[in-house]
Amino acid sequence: MPTTNGPEIGWRGGEAAANSNGRVDNNNNNNLQQQLLEQSLLLALLTTQQQTTAATPINRMPTQPMPMITPETMEMPMMATTTMEMPIMTTPTTATTHGEMPEEKTPPIQKSTTSLQALSQQIRRLPAVLYADSRKSDSRQLEVLLRDGYGLPLVTFYADKIGRLAAVEANLAKLTAHREMPFLFICGTFIGSLEHIKKYHEQKQMPRLVEFVCSGEAEKSGDGAETAPVAGKALEKQNKGEEMGRKRRRESNSRKRRKKKKKRKEEEEKEEKEENWK
Repeated sequence: MPTTNGPEIGWRGGEAAANSNGRVDNNNNNNLQQQLLEQSLLLALLTTQQQTTAATPINRMPTQPMPMITPETMEMPMMATTTMEMPIMTTPTTATTHGEMPEEKTPPIQKSTTSLQALSQQIRRLPAVLYADSRKSDSRQLEVLLRDGYGLPLVTFYADKIGRLAAVEANLAKLTAHREMPFLFICGTFIGSLEHIKKYHEQKQMPRLVEFVCSGEAEKSGDGAETAPVAGKALEKQNKGEEMGRKRRRESNSRKRRKKKKKRKEEEEKEEKEENWK
């Protein structure tokens, strides 16, 4: 086996150690250069982000401070830093108006059950119009009778004082064949002439006539006015029916009274005969 000298071996060992130390120094220099390069790139990235965020005025949450860059932290993977933006909360606005009450449902219309007394009071408040003639002595008396006696809010027009008596009579003649005045209009409906009014008053039927006309039970003519014969016939028919009813009741009551009287007389005669036999 070849033999080597001791000094030669020591030189080679020293040379190898020197070579290994040189490689370590080169590696350290390379690592430092790499770290400096990464730090410069990171600083450049941070400065560009700050410039862009300062240019756009957006309300952002305060970001956490960046950690210190050390050689130990350089080996960690770089995380993208993001800034959180708070969303703008909007509350929905409802179109409500103050001072308005909610709409209420209206109840269905029911049929009125007005009594005759309430109807009479209502009719007495309705207007009546009297076309009179001041040349007749009883015109003023009739006016006072209708206004004060029956409580009608009467308005009287004296046709002879208007100066157009012929025109008034011509217009009234279209409503009725009775051309004698005065003419009475109640609730806008024609009632009759002076004779009819006197007749209703003498028979104490004026309130019933007013109720009959204003309640809408009377027949209407084509022009919307009711003539005196129509009102008179309808009222006479109603009165005739009531009179027939009263007559039948009177006859029935008289028959009952005669029957009771006859029976009482027979009983008295029977008692007298029994007493005579004793």
